[in-house]
Amino acid sequence: LHKLTGHSKNIMSVAFSLDGKLALTLSVDKTIRIYDVHLGIVIQVLNNYDDRLNSAVFSPDSKLVLAAGDSGVLIWDALSGKLLKKIEEHLSRVNSAVFSPDGKYIASTSYDKTTRIYDVSTGRSLKIINGEKTFMDNPEFSHDGKFIMIVDRDFGNGDSSIVRIYETSSWKQVFKSQTSLSMSIPMFTPFENMVITIDDAYNKTFHEIPSGKKITVVEVFGSLLFIPDQKYMLSYSGYDSKIRFYD
Repeated sequence: LHKLTGHSKNIMSVAFSLDGKLALTLSVDKTIRIYDVHLGIVIQVLNNYDDRLNSAVFSPDSKLVLAAGDSGVLIWDALSGKLLKKIEEHLSRVNSAVFSPDGKYIASTSYDKTTRIYDVSTGRSLKIINGEKTFMDNPEFSHDGKFIMIVDRDFGNGDSSIVRIYETSSWKQVFKSQTSLSMSIPMFTPFENMVITIDDAYNKTFHEIPSGKKITVVEVFGSLLFIPDQKYMLSYSGYDSKIRFYD
């Protein structure tokens, strides 16, 4: 439909707004471009000349853009392009940052081995979660915001990962799972409080949260995607060139 252009260097990631009307692209050129999906035109360019940007997402209401940069967390007004906040509390590179489902909170992970929770309106730090390994990564809130998942990663010492899940009301850890796959990416299911972890054989295990009870195991080498608004998923793999659908 459209070819979205404008960046001067490689594009690192792409994200859509929840209503599907906007898309953003994050580039090595230290800019984020926001596009009107229907028209295929650039409506805003967000600049950050201080350091590299590592991830970017829209807020649930599409009014804000959140980015993780080498020196901190940045929040822009998506419409005006104005930089509203730059939070520089991590002691090392920030690799990822996400909004809570209600848009009131931010979770950011860093190579300083911490995850920080912020109030969006004030930028105030509310909670620091400490890791054990090389860095923390891939923060994700559950669909109802009651839980947050973080991956505690290690490189150079067995290359293992620990998946940790905390209750956001008490910040009590309710789930922990370890794998030797250093770059495995767990995920919450979009319709219930379940988490999918990946074992050493790349099988996908569904756990009930907060009990941690194993519900089922899907033996598939590849990635999983959920069909919006339905309890179905598909897997795709370059290993056997097959796409599979699951109930």
